[in-house]
Amino acid sequence: MLLQAALVFAPWCWGCTWPAGIDELNLLLLTATMCWLPGAARYRPPWLLMAAVTTILLQGWLLTLNSRSLFAETTGYFAPLDPTVNWLPGSVERDLSWEMMARVTALLGAALVACSLGRERVWRERFAVTLVAVAVSIVLLGCAQRWTDATDIFWGSRRLDYFFATYRNVTSAGEYLNLALPVAGAAAWIALDRSPIWRAATVCALAILGAGVLVCGSKAAPLVALACAIVFLCVQRRALWRQHSTGRVMIALVLIGAVALITWGAGWAVSQDRWQRLFATHGEATLSNRLEVDRACLPGVAAAGWVGEGPGTFAVIFPALQASDANAPDGRWLAAHDDYLQTFLEWGAVGATAWSVYFFGALGRSLAGLRRGDWRREDRAWALGFALALGGVAIMAAVDFPLQVASLQLDVAVVVGLGWSSARWPRARMSGASRIVLRGAGRFLPFKLTVG
Repeated sequence: MLLQAALVFAPWCWGCTWPAGIDELNLLLLTATMCWLPGAARYRPPWLLMAAVTTILLQGWLLTLNSRSLFAETTGYFAPLDPTVNWLPGSVERDLSWEMMARVTALLGAALVACSLGRERVWRERFAVTLVAVAVSIVLLGCAQRWTDATDIFWGSRRLDYFFATYRNVTSAGEYLNLALPVAGAAAWIALDRSPIWRAATVCALAILGAGVLVCGSKAAPLVALACAIVFLCVQRRALWRQHSTGRVMIALVLIGAVALITWGAGWAVSQDRWQRLFATHGEATLSNRLEVDRACLPGVAAAGWVGEGPGTFAVIFPALQASDANAPDGRWLAAHDDYLQTFLEWGAVGATAWSVYFFGALGRSLAGLRRGDWRREDRAWALGFALALGGVAIMAAVDFPLQVASLQLDVAVVVGLGWSSARWPRARMSGASRIVLRGAGRFLPFKLTVG
């Protein structure tokens, strides 16, 4: 399956942070979407998701094809272009919008493919297992780097600071692991009713990812992971209590011991150093600088209007906001470190609304499904895992830019698609006797009772 291949390719190709890797990922995802289109009528995604995707594509390509200028890197000025339709809005930078819309089109196609295939239990499990397995391999690479005191991602000759596995930015690595960790927790929960080999594999994967979140160097990732773990255990507390006490204690001890052993072996000096820098008075990674960037972006949100300045144009519109704010930090900022503000700047009110429906609609669908009493136990676990994964991304998006990194965007798109598909997951099968009883009771009820 091409979409599964893309889930493997994206994080291992340096997180798809280089243009060549992004182009190859786009081609892979677009090919997967084209292969899915013949069967799209049979597995039709929810209409609200389709409305959000259509709005995003129409607005984004309209702004891109009607671009009004190009940014000259050498001079720092915008070169005007003749728009296709003068009275329609256009992007302020044509090339950046072209690159972003090519990626957005491919990612939205991946979300629709995942939504259609996610209706079947086998595909839900395949996507989840692929995501978790690749994340485990990323953690093992990062730990190997720490154990060998590597100075470059693949043991090259450069001396890089604050990298982990294939990610040049340890925060991006932490966000990637935070996305996979709740899914791994759901897989481990489901495995309690399966073979011992499958149970051991999922518990080991969960331990490795938990340790990876602690040692990767991201400041917020351990806090988000802890919050997700608490929510998962609170939601599943009744089912957890019904588990056999001896087995429950043994699994918990093995999990804690494995996390402690890996954390001790890989060390967390990088994490400690990053926390010390958080409240420093200077430096790009400090809390104060990010708040200053947010304040500088606020006037631009109001000026963005209904359709924004154009997809992917933050890097060229922020210098003007910097110049108008005396407290804005110096230097070039490629992302706002706040995906919500950046989305409003680039997409305006209309685009931000469509993106909110696309993302938070999947989160809402997953949470709403947990209230249903006729789901299988494993479906409830998957829905909770997907919801927590998206919830973690939503939190991180307020303090960093997980939704601007291609490999993270792909994983989010797949989980979003799976979350939307939960509205059409089949109900648990009932016995013939149960159907007869419910149908008989339905004759005396004042409302219609549908029995699956």
